[in-house]
Amino acid sequence: HVDTSVPVEWRPAVARGIENWNAAFEQAGWYRAIRAVLPEDHPADYSAGDARFASVSWAVSESSVYAVGPHTVDPRTGQILDADIMFAHSWIGYWVDEYFREVEPTSESDEPQRNPFGTFEPADFGVRLSLAARRVSQLLSEVEE
Repeated sequence: HVDTSVPVEWRPAVARGIENWNAAFEQAGWYRAIRAVLPEDHPADYSAGDARFASVSWAVSESSVYAVGPHTVDPRTGQILDADIMFAHSWIGYWVDEYFREVEPTSESDEPQRNPFGTFEPADFGVRLSLAARRVSQLLSEVEE
């Protein structure tokens, strides 16, 4: 579930990033294992703290870049019973800086452009999340070989 704490303009990108994880799960034999549920489609009793609902939520942080993935595992079987992701909005600034440092050097010099937030699209956030899914998929393929 994309939690209501995720800003409205970022929800489609977060949902896309979540659903892009399906490629990794397909490598392991689970098809359509993950579905992003947007707030307008949440059940009436939804709560990010409820173990029945896996969620991705948003936190505000001016001073640090962080993400956490609290989870509950059955110690007898290793089965993941609940998993959530919470990331700070400061990741956006970090990814914007990284993008302009590594991908978009200026044509006049080798110096990178610096973080013009106005040109960064929320859809790019989903691309960053999906890169992690692609890497997991690659690793799973290597394990199968």
